[in-house]
Amino acid sequence: MNIFNVAKHFDAVETLHVENNLSTKYNAQDFDYLLVLDFEATCWDAKYIHKRAPEIIEFPCILFDVQKHECVGEFQQYVMPTENYKLSSFCTQFTGIKQYQVDNGVPLNTALMLFQQWLNEYINHYNLTFDIFQSLNKKCVFATWSDW
Repeated sequence: MNIFNVAKHFDAVETLHVENNLSTKYNAQDFDYLLVLDFEATCWDAKYIHKRAPEIIEFPCILFDVQKHECVGEFQQYVMPTENYKLSSFCTQFTGIKQYQVDNGVPLNTALMLFQQWLNEYINHYNLTFDIFQSLNKKCVFATWSDW
């Protein structure tokens, strides 16, 4: 099951319906694709006093076609934490990520390299650009949310 379907299964996807009679000023997009990142990181219960800085433990990304309203590519890699290699029980419960998954993950620098390889394939295949002022290629932007 791909990331988008998993998100839909857990009701984590919201579809917004825009009236067709709205001005294009309000519903037009300046880009053709979204790269949606949703990092997961080490975390602790708020009461835990020995907290450290969070480390990325999952590096997922989807490439979303804005016009077709569909996911056209996905990347997912578990990342082995280096400072806090043992996940807290709170972290496992909160993220759903198990210790064996990060133990079998890769260092962050390797995850970044793998992501770059994946991204380059899609840049070439879909003729993507991150320069929103260039009109020859398909415009692509990153989207993410985080409070850390």
